[in-house]
Amino acid sequence: MPEKKKKMQITKRSFTFFGGIAFCLLAVVLILNVGYIIRAVAFPFVFLFGAASYLIYFLIYAYGLSLFFREKGIKFRLNNFLVGGLIIFLGVLVIATLVATSKQTLSLSDFSSRFNAILKEPETGKNYWQASFVNLFKQPFGGGIIGYFLTAAFVTGLKVPGSWVIAILIVLGGIFVIFLPYIMKIIKRGQAKEKAPDKEKEREVITSSPSRVTSEDVIASASRLDDVKPEPMPRPSAPLERVDAIANPAISTPTPSYTPSSNFVPARFSKYLLKTEEPVVSPSVEQPKVVETPVQPQKSEQITLDFDQKPELNEALVRAQPEFIEPVSVPSSRPEPVVTPTPVIETPVVEKKPIKWVPPSTELLETIETHEAIEINNSVANERMLAINGVFADFHVGATCNSYIVGPAVTRYAIEYANNVSVKSVANLLPDISVRLSGVGARFEPVVEGQPYSGLEVPNAKITTVSFKEVYELLPDVKKKPLAVAFGKSIEGKVITASFDEFPHVLVAGTTGSGKSIFTHSVICTLIMRNSPENLKLVLIDPKKVEMSKYRDIPHLLCPIINDANTAKLTLSKLVDEMNRRYEVLDVNGCSDIKQYNELLEEKPELEKLPYIIVFIDEYADLVDVCKDVSGPVVSIAQKARACGIHMLIATQRPSTNVITGVIKGNLPTRVALAVAMQVDSVTILGEGGAEKLLGKGDMLVQSPLVSRVGMVRLQGCYIQNKEILHVVGYLKEHYPPMYDPNFCNLQDAAAQAASDVIGSPEFQSSQEDSVEAKYQSVKEWVMANEYMSMSRIQRECGVGFNRAGRFFKRLQEEGIVDTENDGNKGCKVLVHDKFYEGSVESDIPTSTDQSDFGED
Repeated sequence: MPEKKKKMQITKRSFTFFGGIAFCLLAVVLILNVGYIIRAVAFPFVFLFGAASYLIYFLIYAYGLSLFFREKGIKFRLNNFLVGGLIIFLGVLVIATLVATSKQTLSLSDFSSRFNAILKEPETGKNYWQASFVNLFKQPFGGGIIGYFLTAAFVTGLKVPGSWVIAILIVLGGIFVIFLPYIMKIIKRGQAKEKAPDKEKEREVITSSPSRVTSEDVIASASRLDDVKPEPMPRPSAPLERVDAIANPAISTPTPSYTPSSNFVPARFSKYLLKTEEPVVSPSVEQPKVVETPVQPQKSEQITLDFDQKPELNEALVRAQPEFIEPVSVPSSRPEPVVTPTPVIETPVVEKKPIKWVPPSTELLETIETHEAIEINNSVANERMLAINGVFADFHVGATCNSYIVGPAVTRYAIEYANNVSVKSVANLLPDISVRLSGVGARFEPVVEGQPYSGLEVPNAKITTVSFKEVYELLPDVKKKPLAVAFGKSIEGKVITASFDEFPHVLVAGTTGSGKSIFTHSVICTLIMRNSPENLKLVLIDPKKVEMSKYRDIPHLLCPIINDANTAKLTLSKLVDEMNRRYEVLDVNGCSDIKQYNELLEEKPELEKLPYIIVFIDEYADLVDVCKDVSGPVVSIAQKARACGIHMLIATQRPSTNVITGVIKGNLPTRVALAVAMQVDSVTILGEGGAEKLLGKGDMLVQSPLVSRVGMVRLQGCYIQNKEILHVVGYLKEHYPPMYDPNFCNLQDAAAQAASDVIGSPEFQSSQEDSVEAKYQSVKEWVMANEYMSMSRIQRECGVGFNRAGRFFKRLQEEGIVDTENDGNKGCKVLVHDKFYEGSVESDIPTSTDQSDFGED
């Protein structure tokens, strides 16, 4: 059966390459301006800008060169450079018109009369379409219709000398706008040197008692660090010798031999070339020892190819095992933040006042140098694709792998099928594919959303790191989605984001070292950097007492960090009360959710401000083990708290069914599964396996209807360093004081006091006494029905403890029910067998003899 020809694919490289050539050719033909079609294309430029249209042609040519060499175009953004360039261009239009019309008078009155003859050639009288070559520099139309209109307006009011002055001032103003940011930086540095002339103080993160700063300029300047250009990282000067030696130097690829007597020469074409080539030696009976010298490769005049021969695999690349590349930060002059421990004292309640919020700058974050090793990953992926196709051919499965996408952690191979082939036939070959890849685990994705093929995900040889700063800068606008957070980067290189008010709750699970805490920290830092303390409040529950301690006393906390299980339960119960109170506020104002209430708040500022509240619960399994009743308020919040602006993120490293119950899973539709130990844990989190094959260190599977409607999405989570967290937290502590809610302060003392009140209450004591007395009476009745009794027998047959059985036996002897002397192995003799004897509680009940005397006075 002949092999199916590969479809021609238009890649981004080819598109930008030919696009750059097209733009360059367009600019050249516009400059020549010959021919009716070209004249029609160039007419708008000539009519609007005149001779200055050549500047536009030059920009088009520069854009084409950018696409041709850099594979990406020049991005035009609204900044000082673009605005200043437009201002200079307007000045050039006025100057060009003044030069072209130096011997003529300009005014707005003769503007319409010159309009028809403005593009005529003065020497021959031919118009724009009839002239062989239009030399715009000789025309009285140097600045086009825009320049003519501006110049005529200036000449009418200020005459020609005044128009020259205005044109020059316009050009100088554009130059000033371009260099304005640099001038402001020089002025700020000069002011800083005047304030500290003795020496330049290093920037440190201040963690002492915070003070309120009301100046917006001071806060904005503090959120930015000095611009320091990082030194370039040293790169290897020597070129890549052999790609296969990087994966396994001990394994070498056999060199195919050339036989002169054969009819053809086996040839193999590879995308990746080696630096040196070994000489081809023809075999013979005896080979003399020859000193190896570099030989230039000889070109054969005629080569016959064997297309039926299977391609030889580079075993060293196929067997490449995944290796994590440690992130390397770009060198910076910023000192490491120094954090002093905050003493644990009774938290003061600060009166809430409106504050001017200046968000932390992204300059507080670190830029990570990522060695993506594109060449190595591509060469390994190419060899593995050949190995996968070899498995399909050996097992006669009508499927082919024609392309792949290299992501940060894994490479996804596109598996295409023939018309009569089922997807299950490839799924059954996963163990065989893993064996061919030398034990490298593979995950099969039957359906790839939006694509007509299946996906086979295999770990990369070099796994790179996704920086937090890179992901944070690609989040949507904070005004539209203030609670947006990033999960990570997909295999295609896209940053996957979603908003907390749409989740509405998240379940995160994974073993130790899988990246669960890093993901939680990235979510917290994203929220506190994008939202002011008035719009967002956090509740941090940390049973380990060390994971969330970095965020102590930040202004976004609703209450101090909670480390005790009983305090956590009381806090969650208070959040349930707050949820019910908020629903009453929404009902009174006729709103169905917090978004409508915030829109109403803009019209009625006198209403109460309701910030978003997000609860972070770390190590939820440990919390459940200590306090069994904590799941009650958690379920209540998960079921009803979305509309009133209360959300949760629950993290655990033990996703068992007794911890993550069906009720909790049903109310947490967004789930993030990192690497787990067993498939049953993956089934508990996601409802199916797959998380046990993850690589760890941020490799995750996300199941959410907001991210993908078809199955799950595999992402590489972002990595945030500890010093980045300290930079952000230090900035917030320096400029904003903690603002706790009085209803949520000192909850630990309140929980202890409530427990002591319950234990010391008369009702609790009486209930305890009643239960002990009832137990004694039942034991006494049973003892009276026996002949002999001992303390061990009471303990064994009545199910009471050793101490209580001793007290019961002593009391029976004191009441005269049991003899005090022991009768051998039988125990003590039971003396009373009637519960109505004198001294018993029931002795007050009248007998039949006593009742015969009733009624006689």
